Amino acid sequence: MGSRKIRFIAIAACVVSLALGIYRVPQATSAEAAAPSKESVREVLKEFAPDVMILSVEKTPIEGLWEVAVSMNGGNKSVMYLDSAKKYLVQGAIVNLATKVNLTQEKFDEINKVDISKVPLQGSIIVGDPKAKNRIFVFTDPDCPYCIKFHDEIKKVIEKRKDIVFYVKLFPLSSIHPKAREKSMAIICEKDNDKAVKMLEDAYAKKDIPKAACTSPAVDETVKLGQSLGVQGTPTIIFADGKIRHGMSAEEVMTLVDAGNR
Repeated sequence: MGSRKIRFIAIAACVVSLALGIYRVPQATSAEAAAPSKESVREVLKEFAPDVMILSVEKTPIEGLWEVAVSMNGGNKSVMYLDSAKKYLVQGAIVNLATKVNLTQEKFDEINKVDISKVPLQGSIIVGDPKAKNRIFVFTDPDCPYCIKFHDEIKKVIEKRKDIVFYVKLFPLSSIHPKAREKSMAIICEKDNDKAVKMLEDAYAKKDIPKAACTSPAVDETVKLGQSLGVQGTPTIIFADGKIRHGMSAEEVMTLVDAGNR
């Protein structure tokens, strides 16, 4: 009976480790474990990501656990955690239960914050009232199934909130959607904004849309802009305070807008 209980505890420990995203990393010396430097942390992580750049290593509220902000895979910035002995790598969110604050999300927002002044209004399709005070930028792909779902949420937002407007930037993911650039060009060439929105919705619905009636550089410029801002997928949503999000519900969008206005 005792051995069966021990086996059960061991299995349970494995399940918890997998759920938290805990990975065993090469063991370090006690001297290294005392004060992790960017260099020593990179030595540990480069086995998993050879191109990793360590942006920062900071203490967490959890004893013996360090917050590591990294950039890898062509500039993709994220947050992970490493124990002092450099034996375990943890991927997941740390939430302060007393304050309900997601500390991981806060750090993610900090390292991925966008300078909104670098995102032009030109070359966008406008959904909502252009005079609305709260602007949200959305990088979308006309062949992206997740973008279709988020577009439905956009319509819910503007139905409830006339103070929010969306500037939609066409960001075709040509490597996985070979016809997306052609569709994006056709949509952005339409000078009437309402017709352009309708064309985008038709593209989402897999309907045929007219061919491009111009040779505007807007789509290529948006792709370059998105890449410079770290946009790697769609939909990517950028709020006025520079926070980046991906798929969201209408309620989540409105809550984040209100939080940014406080």
